[in-house]
Amino acid sequence: MSKHGFLVLMMTGLCMNLMAAKEIDFQTLDRETYRLYQEEKWDSLVDLGKAGIKQGFDYYYLRYRMGVAYYSMKNYIKAKLHFGKAYEFNQNDNALLTYLYYTNLYLNRDKQARNFAQKIPEARRKELQIDDDLGFVDKIYLEGGILFGNDDKNNGDLQKQWTDSTIYLENQLTGNSIYSHAGLKMNLSPDISLYSGMSYIQRRKKNKYRYYTDLALDSIVETTFTSDYYYTLQQEEMTFRSNIRQIQLYLKADFYLGKDWNIAAYGHYLRVNYKKFDVNYIPHEEKEIEYYDKFNGTYNYFDYIRNEYIFNQKDTVLNDYIIGLSANKNFQCLGVSAAASFSRLNLRDQLGFSAGVHYYPFGNLNLYGATSFSYYIIENHQENKFLFSQSVSLKILPRIWLEGKYMQGELENTYWDQSFVVYNVYDKIKYIAELNLLMLLTEKLELSIRYQYREKEGWLLHYYNDFVQRPNDNTINTNYTEQMIIGGLTWKM
Repeated sequence: MSKHGFLVLMMTGLCMNLMAAKEIDFQTLDRETYRLYQEEKWDSLVDLGKAGIKQGFDYYYLRYRMGVAYYSMKNYIKAKLHFGKAYEFNQNDNALLTYLYYTNLYLNRDKQARNFAQKIPEARRKELQIDDDLGFVDKIYLEGGILFGNDDKNNGDLQKQWTDSTIYLENQLTGNSIYSHAGLKMNLSPDISLYSGMSYIQRRKKNKYRYYTDLALDSIVETTFTSDYYYTLQQEEMTFRSNIRQIQLYLKADFYLGKDWNIAAYGHYLRVNYKKFDVNYIPHEEKEIEYYDKFNGTYNYFDYIRNEYIFNQKDTVLNDYIIGLSANKNFQCLGVSAAASFSRLNLRDQLGFSAGVHYYPFGNLNLYGATSFSYYIIENHQENKFLFSQSVSLKILPRIWLEGKYMQGELENTYWDQSFVVYNVYDKIKYIAELNLLMLLTEKLELSIRYQYREKEGWLLHYYNDFVQRPNDNTINTNYTEQMIIGGLTWKM
């Protein structure tokens, strides 16, 4: 830039600041904002427009020009605000309707975008290749993935847990799993949509038991007067492998109420099939030789208990469900949401409440985040749950976003994203960390690749032969991790 051009730019900025600092009349405001609009000096136009609005001026062209300025600076949220104000003055300007369509489209507010698209003349829509057809099928969503963990590797060797005082060990190990989902979003009206989906999960499970059963003769030691019999306790280990199969049906209805208000009603049904293992302990009173008395020619016996364990497997079905209602309100660069729900997961009833904020610091989808808090009131449970979630999304390439998400708290038997994601597991989930890569392959096709890491805590049932010394030391916490990779494909119709 030449010295002359730089000086002109400085003088223009100085003039705008002086105008903003003092009272300005309507003619000057209108003339200068129009000039800045033609010269595409968006920052100066915004500053002057703010000053004019602050002094009480508010009319169509002022709001329209400020909307164009923010739109050109890719601050679509601020542009939407001013275009919306302009729309209150004039609802028939095709240029304004076009801006309102694209502004909402770039903010992923499809219902609002479609509403404005339908008000644009057909010839103009064809020229811009705007598809406003409200088809019954809005989009098809498919996703699937695998989960793998190290529970068996870390905690499956019961011999390592065995001590001199151990008499019984029991462990339930979580294995790998597969997941698939297919869903369909349907338009019932311009402001009402319905999403219906079905999921299938299959997870491997292993139940392991190690225990003492009977005595085995180890050796006979001869002395002058006796033959002494020595025994060892026989250990036995049993392993049962099974699969947990889960079918899920999900339904969510979205209602757009206008003025950036949305409510949703949702329900999730989960049918869980698994094998339940029960262990019956049967003690048997037995006798064994303690020693042989050579002088008298007699055997002496001692009493002991022979342990017998009977394992029963029973096919079990759980019919879990979640129902809820949520509301969302978007303001300028900030939105708030709240939800309430009731659920029965793993035979336990609970009430869930959540509140969150989502924010767009630059007024677009180049960088945005969400923070939420959840509280669960659990029936007949002394301690309720408080959970925290944080996500941040960043546009790293023109058509690619990277999202990071972190969830903290006792996450087992909880649900997220309007109950679309459910963690109906027994083992404690300490935290979940997630990375998601979203790619827009075409205008109608989206691909997502999600990686998730979970830190979990299982249990080991450990019985000793000295209950008097350690009466409450029967459960030992075990640690393991899980990793999951999910690929998703969205096809917009």
